[in-house]
Amino acid sequence: MKPQSYLSYTAVLMLFNGYVCAQQDSIKYQNMKVFEIADGKKTNEFFVKNQKTFTIDGRLIREINFDDSTRHILNYTFYFYKDGKLFTEEFHDKNDSIRYIIRHKYDSKGLEEEIDRLEWIKGKMKTSGRTVFVYDKAGLKIGMKESGSRKKPFRVTSYIYSSGNLVQEQSMNPSNKTILRIAGYEYEPDGKVKFKKVFDKQAVDTVLIQTETYRYNEKGQVKKAEIKDPQGNVIHARFYEYFADGSIRNYYEKDAGGKYVLYYSFLIKYHKINLGAQKSYFDKN
Repeated sequence: MKPQSYLSYTAVLMLFNGYVCAQQDSIKYQNMKVFEIADGKKTNEFFVKNQKTFTIDGRLIREINFDDSTRHILNYTFYFYKDGKLFTEEFHDKNDSIRYIIRHKYDSKGLEEEIDRLEWIKGKMKTSGRTVFVYDKAGLKIGMKESGSRKKPFRVTSYIYSSGNLVQEQSMNPSNKTILRIAGYEYEPDGKVKFKKVFDKQAVDTVLIQTETYRYNEKGQVKKAEIKDPQGNVIHARFYEYFADGSIRNYYEKDAGGKYVLYYSFLIKYHKINLGAQKSYFDKN
């Protein structure tokens, strides 16, 4: 197994006016271990694919991805907050160069109304993608518009509710009014999603593509999700196991024959360290 390298510093624990404050406190690391699969079986060989750093109250502040082959740092992201809400996700490559930024905007009610993706375009950080959300008076999300570098959206999604539960979402290409995908939801009496059906629009017909059913543990967490074809045959399954605090412990997938496709295991560690200072791109420019 190849040794792995880690960033020797961490990001912001507290952020005031865009600046990171260095202080000694506890932080939580979550390492995602990817186990090798051989002939549909999980082996004991693994490597750390991803590492997330959280404040002790669960706020994500840094994420590192590792290269599958070299096991060295591939890229990393810092997360910055303002007024208690996620402000930017700032993505860096292994050479510490910022590659793109995801910026979040909120309305006066605190609802997320826009997500912008900014990239270097001709030497300047410019918007390359945008997602805009629309809400009703009750604060339910009823629409989403996605666009690229041009302002004209390439996909519009609408959401329909019943008794506060999402029952249908429909995606459409606004340029030609073509319906791309329809998803319908049904619920258990206690409000948990029972299943999700995905339909494709073909000419004048709406065709069922797959059904996703959910099973829950005694705490109400999803423990199994099965994807079935239109005939009701299970073609894929996802499994979830949790720690006592509710965080994910193991996640794995199996194919139609019950063989492992992937297996992720999550390890939580706590540290008490002096945090260094890190500033957002928007505080440097």
